[in-house]
Amino acid sequence: MLRPLHLALALLATTSADAASAADRATDTRAIIAGERDLGQAFVSGDLATIRRLLADDFRGVAPRGAFYDKVSVLKELRAGPHITFDEVGPITLRFYGDTAIAQAHEHEIGPEPARKAAERVFTDTWVKLNGQWRIVAAEDLDPNVSPEK
Repeated sequence: MLRPLHLALALLATTSADAASAADRATDTRAIIAGERDLGQAFVSGDLATIRRLLADDFRGVAPRGAFYDKVSVLKELRAGPHITFDEVGPITLRFYGDTAIAQAHEHEIGPEPARKAAERVFTDTWVKLNGQWRIVAAEDLDPNVSPEK
C-alpha cells in the first residue's frame, strides 16, 4: 500500500517525466522543422554539408515520376548544378512514433536560370533519431501536376 508521501513522490516523478518528455518532443519538433527548411535551402545554395548532415547514409527517396534516388545521387546532382533559385516549405505536419517522425508538407520551388520554372511538391519525409541526431531515412515527393510514368 502506498503511503501518502510515496504517492506524492510517484505523482511528482510522473509529472516531471511527462514535462521532460514534452520538452524533448518540442526540441525534436524544432529540429525537424528546421531540418526540412534547411534541406530546401541547401538545394538553392548548393550546400553539400547540409545534405550530408540531414540524410542518413542509407537514405532512399522516390521522385515524383517514381524513380528511386539515394544520398549519393542527391550529392552528385547538387555538385553538378545548376541549383534551384527559390524554395519555400509550407506548414509542416509532424507525427511521432518514438524515435521516428513523419513530416508532410507542400513545397514551392523555382527552377534554375534561365527557365526558372515553378514546381509545386507535396512530400513525406521519414525521420529517425540516430545516435541522438534526427536524419531523413526515406522520402517521397509528389508533383500533383505530373502523372507517374507507366
